[in-house]
Amino acid sequence: MTEQGPRWIREEGVAFEAFGEEAVVLDLRAGTYYRLNAVAARAWMFLDTPRRAESLVEELAALYEVDRSTLSADVESLLRDLLGAALVRKSA
Repeated sequence: MTEQGPRWIREEGVAFEAFGEEAVVLDLRAGTYYRLNAVAARAWMFLDTPRRAESLVEELAALYEVDRSTLSADVESLLRDLLGAALVRKSA
């Protein structure tokens, strides 16, 4: 099956620090920070290179025992939230 949809990558001007399994993301442009839970933090780490949502689901499914459809919906929601906060962008 061929992946479709946009590729996602971290936005410029955003830093993060992992604390155990969680992470804090800091938007250096706005001075705003966000706390990510363990799964969201792992997804964030994967976004160092352009990835499609399905690729993130595959990688996270290999790490966590979770229903695939729930994980897919959660990844889509996370990407929308990160995009809304200007922490990620769609890549060509």
